[in-house]
Amino acid sequence: MDRTEMEEVQNPEIETNNANEGEEERLQQLEKNRDFTEGENELVTISTTLSVEEISFGGLKFKGTKSALIELMGKPDSIVEPKYECGPFSEDSQGMKFYQYYYGGMNFIVYQALAEIQNINFSGYEVLKISGKEFTQDTDFDTALEKLGIVLNEDNYSKDQILIYPEEPLDEHYILKFENGKLHQFDRFEPC
Repeated sequence: MDRTEMEEVQNPEIETNNANEGEEERLQQLEKNRDFTEGENELVTISTTLSVEEISFGGLKFKGTKSALIELMGKPDSIVEPKYECGPFSEDSQGMKFYQYYYGGMNFIVYQALAEIQNINFSGYEVLKISGKEFTQDTDFDTALEKLGIVLNEDNYSKDQILIYPEEPLDEHYILKFENGKLHQFDRFEPC
């Protein structure tokens, strides 16, 4: 979904069910991050906010080390130098080289001694952990909502994705994409 086609909307019908400290602040942030796509049926895109420290793959932190990635995954199928023109992984703006390490349907951004999850296509054994909960290709949309502590009190929401905004001051967000009701992809979006 193109970010330019989205607007913020306040929606009191959607709430989270989580007894953590700072719940009121989390609810306010969640409401602030509600988006909808204009169209005939105006579907709400569900979103939540959490720390990138709560995201991992196979024991590898979302923002982990290159050595931990190699230890976990072995030698990549291919390595590409993407040469982004803008954004957080732009060689020109950051003054360093970035590489994409591909492992089957997974992609990691590697720079200096660091490695970050870029994209995971769920096709078999992949297990993404978010807030200690496991997400696999068998995770359906409703189960994902439950694992993320999101309760919906309406039916006019999109069931093909859940947006995750980082608590940290990062100019990016993450998307859980669903196809035929099942988790299909974890993707990362960084605007230019």
